[in-house]
Amino acid sequence: MIVMGECSKLVWDYSTGDVICAENGEVVDRIYDYGPVIRRTETIERERAEERKRLRRYGYQADREFRRLKRRLWKHYRLLRLARSITSRGYLVDEERLLEQGRFVLTVYSKRTAEILGWLERKRLRPVLDRIIDVLGEVEPLAINR
Repeated sequence: MIVMGECSKLVWDYSTGDVICAENGEVVDRIYDYGPVIRRTETIERERAEERKRLRRYGYQADREFRRLKRRLWKHYRLLRLARSITSRGYLVDEERLLEQGRFVLTVYSKRTAEILGWLERKRLRPVLDRIIDVLGEVEPLAINR
């Protein structure tokens, strides 16, 4: 190893971290740098391109799925908020059926209708009513808008 006084021109090789004597080419010392890593621009651009490709492949699908789910949740939120305003007027809303169908058709009942449906259930006449509604829907589809 060369003592610092013997070499007048020192060169630092950034890629390996060696201090080299420019006169005879010997390695004088090694410098450890814990600073930011210096990379070639080609390497950085290639990594960026791979990342964009990966995001395009997976990120776009996830983003599209997220937007679809967000729209669906927003629609459910609006329906439930509207159902809450309807129930405040004294009507009953079958919220499960409302969220399943996404419409208010056959989901809003008055309290009197709920009492009659309960009476039909107790008398076991609900299947008969459902059959009447089905036949009426076949004969006159506009009468039953499902």
